[in-house]
Amino acid sequence: MTARRLDESSSLVGLSAAGENAWSEFRRQVEWAEDFALIFLFSASRGPVEIFRERLDDLLRTRVSRLWQLPPLEPADCVDSVMELVHQPPQELPVLKATLWLDLSGRGEMWDEARNALLTRLNEHRELLRRQLHQPVVLIFPGGWRAQVRDLAPDLWAVRAYSLDLDETGSVQLQGTSELSNDSKDTLPSHLPAEQLRAAVAQLREWQRLRETAVIDRNLLITGWRAFDAAMVLKNVHFSEQIAKETLDIAHKLRVHLGDLPQPLRDIAVSLDKVGQASRDLGQLEEARDAFRESLGLRRQLRTRLGDLPEILRDISVSLDNVGQVSRDLGQLEEARDTFRESLGLRHQLRTQLGDLPEILRDISVSLDNVGQVSRDLGQLEEARDTFRESLGLRRQLRTKVGDTPQTLRDLSIALDNVGTVARDLGRLEEARAAFAECVIIRQRLATTFPGNEDFRNLLNAAQKRLDEVALTPSSTTQ
Repeated sequence: MTARRLDESSSLVGLSAAGENAWSEFRRQVEWAEDFALIFLFSASRGPVEIFRERLDDLLRTRVSRLWQLPPLEPADCVDSVMELVHQPPQELPVLKATLWLDLSGRGEMWDEARNALLTRLNEHRELLRRQLHQPVVLIFPGGWRAQVRDLAPDLWAVRAYSLDLDETGSVQLQGTSELSNDSKDTLPSHLPAEQLRAAVAQLREWQRLRETAVIDRNLLITGWRAFDAAMVLKNVHFSEQIAKETLDIAHKLRVHLGDLPQPLRDIAVSLDKVGQASRDLGQLEEARDAFRESLGLRRQLRTRLGDLPEILRDISVSLDNVGQVSRDLGQLEEARDTFRESLGLRHQLRTQLGDLPEILRDISVSLDNVGQVSRDLGQLEEARDTFRESLGLRRQLRTKVGDTPQTLRDLSIALDNVGTVARDLGRLEEARAAFAECVIIRQRLATTFPGNEDFRNLLNAAQKRLDEVALTPSSTTQ
């Protein structure tokens, strides 16, 4: 509950603040190396590794150097290819002052065996490694492999210059697409920076590669979810829909093979959420509602079997939000309101169970926003005002807890925008002006800090427009 997983419904947005710090330290380690320096990099996701690789390559090219990589390795020839490199390094390595980048992060049992064998060989030849290679050597391993590297190659581990686990440092900034509400979908930029584009493309290529193996397992399913998220980042909704339907088919096949265990049922629910999201974005609202309702039914089934586990309750609340959003799209406002209220109730229950964790507070604020929006749609403006104000209070509490992160500031600006909008509707123009003015200040800060983010600029323009409109309204109409 306290951290989103990399192996579920998440899409890579970029590096978090912690990730940027990790990159700076990693970069320094490479820059400071005057001779052999062994660096280990661990990550469960391809995206952040690609960001590090591309940045390092760009950095080295500015210094008349380069990043030197072996051609894509296969498990069968991995050991021989790497050991041949160690015994007979290419002549251009010292000339170019190149940094070696060896990607050993392939997945599957064959890759596990190859990594084990290679680590044993490198451990035996660590002195040869140091004599032959006079530059930084970066070895990429899957997430969770640090302990195995240390156990299989203790001597090699002892001579390392640096190691970094991107998962442990929280280096990846993620946005779970299956749980985005209307007010958070525009966090995905419409014009991606090059590194984010490359990361998304890397996820799609990995999906295509695994599909070609014709091996149906949970790793293929998870990779499909990541590919779906990547396609959504790239705004290719039709491709996302295709991937979502394929992952749903895979999830059903795994359920047939494994039976009605909790994990296969949850996997089907996650895949249904993605089908529903793609259908909703394509305007296929009835199909989206059917998918979201089926997902909700599975999650309720899991609650009956497993009880009120925090993860079960949160999954149900996310499914309720999805159903509620489509009901609202279809104009079924009473149904949407009831659904959002049920979701809000579950999130209050989670707060009672787990306390004021940032994730819990944010989920409650999102539910309050959903309830407030439907109340406003129904013309119940006083109720909407109270709900939005409660959400705003939680967003301010979150800012105090976690600081001025981009997500926190953006969420706060949305809450202020909601409060300002309903205050304007009620004719409380001074209250509206104050909320819109604070919203503009926050969005100006975001747009200035992230000048390449078009969505922050769009949010700023929208807030400024609302502030200008209220400012032009005669004060005599207030209160």
